[in-house]
Amino acid sequence: RGRDRVRFVDGSVLPWLFVTAQNVHRNASRSRRRYRAMLAALPAPASGLGPGPEPGTLDPRAEVISAALASTRGTDQDLVVLTAIEGYTVSEAAAVVGVSEPAARMRLSRLRASIRSAASAATSLEGGAP
Repeated sequence: RGRDRVRFVDGSVLPWLFVTAQNVHRNASRSRRRYRAMLAALPAPASGLGPGPEPGTLDPRAEVISAALASTRGTDQDLVVLTAIEGYTVSEAAAVVGVSEPAARMRLSRLRASIRSAASAATSLEGGAP
């Protein structure tokens, strides 16, 4: 930003570079210090929170969804992540992935249908428990 105000000392730009580097270092140090102070001011986490459920104790539907997603193409997985998790609209996700919006809608619709059918098959095997 200040290249137009550079002062040459004895025909050298080196003193200006030293001062600029020192200022950048000071700014970064202040930023780190403020960040550490902000982290120290945060309340301690509640002791009742654990690392999460043990593997195998997840909802069976989550395992069905995970298996269905694992069997899809990478583009379809990207569409699901962008729309369901990241909050993009279908048209935005389609542009990111590089497909048309109608194609993205069709892919998501087919994926939802395959997840529904896999979930209903899994529920019927378990004796009808949702």
